[in-house]
Amino acid sequence: MIHQKQILFASNWRYQKQTFRNRTYIYGPNGKLRLVVPIVHDKKNDVRTDGETRIFNQIPWKTIHWRSLCACYRSSPYFEYYEDRLFPLYRSQSSHLFEFNIQLIQTVCDFLNFELDYQVIEAVKHQHRITEYLLNAKNQTHCSLNQYHQVFDNKYGFIPNLSIVDLLFNIGPDSLTFLKKLKVVTI
Repeated sequence: MIHQKQILFASNWRYQKQTFRNRTYIYGPNGKLRLVVPIVHDKKNDVRTDGETRIFNQIPWKTIHWRSLCACYRSSPYFEYYEDRLFPLYRSQSSHLFEFNIQLIQTVCDFLNFELDYQVIEAVKHQHRITEYLLNAKNQTHCSLNQYHQVFDNKYGFIPNLSIVDLLFNIGPDSLTFLKKLKVVTI
C-alpha cells in the first residue's frame, strides 16, 4: 500500500472466505500462530458484502488476540513503544469487520508515520480499475526482503509473511524504510 498513490477500499464487494480480511499470523514461542477475527455466519444468506460482514463478538476474541500479542512480543524491542496506542483497538466496540480493518490500517499507518491516501467507495463492477490486494490466505506469497531479527528466530529461524505488528515490534521506527524496499511476488 505504501507504493500506491491512492488506495480504494470497496465496501460493497462480495465478502470472500479464506482471505486475510479476518486473519493474520504472528510469531509465537511455538512458531507461526494464526489470529482470526470470528465473523457471523448467516445460514440463510451466505452472500454478503465486506461492509455487511459482522464480527462475532460473543466469544472473547479480542482478549485472546491481545494476550497472544503480549505473550509473543512482550520481550521484543518495541512492543512497549506501541502497546498503549494499540490496546484501544482491542477494547473498541466494532461490530463490522470492514470498520475494524480500516481502524487497524489507520493505526498501523500512524505507527509508521505514513499518511495513507485512501477512500472508501462502493465499487460498481468495471467502473473502477481495482486490483484485489487481499491475498488468498492459502496462496503462498514470497517477499524479496532482508531478514530482520524476530523474537523467537533463535528457535525456528526467520518466518516471513507475518502481520505488520511483527515488523513494528521488532524494528520499530525503521519499519517504513524497511517496507519501502519490499517487493512482493505471489506464486
